Amino acid sequence: MLSRINSDTESGTGSLEPNRRKTLVRRGEIARQFGFESFSSLPPKRSHLEVDPKSSPYWIMFCYFITFWAPPQFLKLFGLETKDRRTAWREKMGLIAIILSFGVIIAFLTFGFTRFVCVGVTKRFKETEITKESVVINGRAYDLSDFAHHAAAESDDGIDVLNSSADAGGKDLTFLFQNVNGNCKGLIKPRDNCTIPNEDDNLAWYMPCQMRPLDWNNTLNFTFNQHNGYSCHTSAKSREFLFDMEVQGDVYYTWEEIQNSSRNLVVYNGFVLDMDLVSWFQKDDISYPKLFDMLMNDKTMRGYDISLLLTEPHERQAANCLIETVKIGVVDASSIGCIASKLVLYISLAFVLSIALSKFLVACYFKWVVAPRQGAFKKSYQTLDQVDSEILNYSPKYVTMTTERFMCEKALAETALKKRKFIPSLNASSSTTFIANNGFGVDLKNGQFIETLGPDLVSANAVEQPPVNWEPFGYPLAHTMCLVTCYSEDEAGIRTTMDSIATTAYPNSHKLIVVICDGLITGAGNEQSTPDICLGLMQDFVTPPDAVDPYSYVSVAQGVKRHNMALVYAGFYKYDDNTVTPSEQKKTPVLLIVKCGTEAEANAAKPGNRGKRDSQIILMSFLQAITYNERMSELQFEMMRAIWQVTGIMATFYELLLMVDADTLVSSDCLTHMDAEMVKHPEIMGLCGETQIANKTESWVTMIQVYEYYISHHQAKAFESVFRSVTCLPGCFCMYRIKSPKEYNCWVPILANSEIVNKYSDNVLNSLHKKNLMLLGEDRYLTSLMLRAFPTRQQVFVPKATCKTVVPDKFKILLSQRRRWINSTVHNLMELVLVKDLCGAFCFSMQFIIGIELIGTLVLPASITFTLYVLIVAMVQKPTPWMTLILMLTIFGLPALLILVTVSSLSYLIWMLIYLLSLPVWNFVLPAYAFWKFDDFSWGDTRKTQGGDKGGHGDTDGEFDGSKIVHMTWREYESQRLAGFR
Repeated sequence: MLSRINSDTESGTGSLEPNRRKTLVRRGEIARQFGFESFSSLPPKRSHLEVDPKSSPYWIMFCYFITFWAPPQFLKLFGLETKDRRTAWREKMGLIAIILSFGVIIAFLTFGFTRFVCVGVTKRFKETEITKESVVINGRAYDLSDFAHHAAAESDDGIDVLNSSADAGGKDLTFLFQNVNGNCKGLIKPRDNCTIPNEDDNLAWYMPCQMRPLDWNNTLNFTFNQHNGYSCHTSAKSREFLFDMEVQGDVYYTWEEIQNSSRNLVVYNGFVLDMDLVSWFQKDDISYPKLFDMLMNDKTMRGYDISLLLTEPHERQAANCLIETVKIGVVDASSIGCIASKLVLYISLAFVLSIALSKFLVACYFKWVVAPRQGAFKKSYQTLDQVDSEILNYSPKYVTMTTERFMCEKALAETALKKRKFIPSLNASSSTTFIANNGFGVDLKNGQFIETLGPDLVSANAVEQPPVNWEPFGYPLAHTMCLVTCYSEDEAGIRTTMDSIATTAYPNSHKLIVVICDGLITGAGNEQSTPDICLGLMQDFVTPPDAVDPYSYVSVAQGVKRHNMALVYAGFYKYDDNTVTPSEQKKTPVLLIVKCGTEAEANAAKPGNRGKRDSQIILMSFLQAITYNERMSELQFEMMRAIWQVTGIMATFYELLLMVDADTLVSSDCLTHMDAEMVKHPEIMGLCGETQIANKTESWVTMIQVYEYYISHHQAKAFESVFRSVTCLPGCFCMYRIKSPKEYNCWVPILANSEIVNKYSDNVLNSLHKKNLMLLGEDRYLTSLMLRAFPTRQQVFVPKATCKTVVPDKFKILLSQRRRWINSTVHNLMELVLVKDLCGAFCFSMQFIIGIELIGTLVLPASITFTLYVLIVAMVQKPTPWMTLILMLTIFGLPALLILVTVSSLSYLIWMLIYLLSLPVWNFVLPAYAFWKFDDFSWGDTRKTQGGDKGGHGDTDGEFDGSKIVHMTWREYESQRLAGFR
């Protein structure tokens, strides 16, 4: 039935661009008269996308430089036949190169920066960290775990110095390898009766050649316990043995240990000297400077740095001699490079912790302070059941009435417009938009000016409009359109959505369901096409479905597909008694638009399919045409007439637009709270509610998404909402303001703004950036456009308005969905990071937060890889990186704490644990796959249709012919109808 297309398409003189000389009020005249947010003040029209090959040749040059190794002939071998596909691939590789660069920078800052700036700094150990597999010699730790002592003289076997009777492990062996005859030559001399081997004042040793414990208690022992007389290691071979030993690092002491120690420690030039070791000099055999004894016996010098006291040449030589003989380690001091490294580490730690803590605190503030004040009422003020009861008691009066009385009588119409008047008179010079009575749009038959469509068109089933002062929720009601976009859903999914919208507590007199089917599509497993399913959910048609003709319009596609056709059906929702009890059924007007395609694509796989963005543009361009009183296509006039027929009011009365996907179940009070927030705060231009998961336990794939959905709303969106700049209003459940009241008789176009509509309907997709924005992330891109066009207005999150949706239950479908979401997120953040007028300044601005979020998204795979590496290192290696572990605990712990303080159900802690176990999937698998698929613009496995076609809407074939698309004002269409021409 829906495939029927009238082949006798109406011809006319219309063209692609409307002739503004026939428009009742030109756009420039409106701007000059009202001067508010004047369009003349806007910069000259240019490409609104900053990353554009034609405006950014350097970007293309960079991409070609990165892919110089892949000539076109080589890429053709891999299926990249067209130049556009090859350019998209090169741009993808350019983006991947940037992502890898960020990863390298993060890796360098995490692992390489300290090693780079701390050049020459050896590893250090505390005295208490020396194990039994190490020894200390002259203040340095050596590893003896794999060492076997060389065979000594008169011995055939090597000596195991760790396990033999020597038991050297964990001890100080400095006296076995004494530094003699260096700086001490000439200061330490043999006596006449010296028993130490010496020659020409060169001594073999100064002190007894024996080991001592690290915690030496000053007990002197001059007894030699040597192996065959060779404990002092005076031979050249034994010295080479020392030099070949593996140095683990320096032994260090903190100033606190030096000053509070019971030992006689001083510091000279960064070296720690144990002056009590001076008493070990064999005084009967050698003589040494009196300065040594003075420093040992002067208690006032203990624990201090004596570097400035020993400045004379002979004193400096004596100090260097002490370094060679009684040094036990170094002071815990850092070089300038190491200090800079630690400073960078602590600043980075403070920065990351401040962001995490700020998000936590702001989210708590939103939950406790902001959220309760949102919506129609506070939870403690009036329960939802009480409000629903009042609405149900009042609604039947308007369900049973036959037709609209108020729009047909001028006096009552003027009364109804006292609060919300959209059509002011010409002398209202402060208005932003109006419809002027200047002689055009005259009834050709009666010679009267046409103010509304004919009352004879209004259906007898139209829901009557209540008195203008009726405020069931304590605020003036706003007329709201509920847009439901359909593609390949089944009847159960569509009915669930329609039932939930139709039975919301918001009066049906102020809501209109607009369903747009994206082509003649039959979903996989469905017996009927999606348009036929939607038709089956309607009744009381104002025009019999068989009598409906298709009308042309300009779509957002390219080439021949830019010309599309659609059918308009108007009627009322048909309930199913099995899903909605008769007592809850309320007459709800429904407008169904089915994109059916032209005759040329009647036999195509998906006739009329142009994508979700095209469906949104159909309604947005219609709202733009009626807001600016511009010329409209025949399809748009049919939409206007259908709305008049089922509601009895002009389409210009609608102020708000709710967008819902066809597989979403909205709560009964969602419209109540969303509309209340819009009415109470005219500066809000967009908002969203909370999307919850309906199939939480269906599979492991759905389980890992529960916490991710929760935290994305109650932390991310809550944080952004406090600053009134939510960067992503999900297309499955959000609301936009069509126009905003400014003063009496003054309205500011918001969603209907011509700049928004023109940019959102851009069909010149000549770069990877544009294609990702327009073909994959259209919902988020609309949010970005709104923020760019109106940076001083607000977009908020209203958690009182909730909905439930079915999420992917198979990993393949989740992979396809997140590929689109992640790529659209990256490209939309690229757009928003350039908006300078968002709230805040510098590090305390939304622009800065968006920049951090963009970089964070790009380095997700690298971040999770480094995180897992640090965890493994922390378990198997010493010392433990406590600062990194504290940072990770804070990042992952604060969301858990957020659950404890904001959620009534502790089950989310379990969902969080499941999410943490799946972090490699979220932070590595999904983003890495998405980045590699930057040049894939299809919807993949997210929506399946019969035939399995997964293609996108960006293909370009043929040339567009707009000669058959007629454009006139609605008054001109109506005057033709009244004259009998239509």
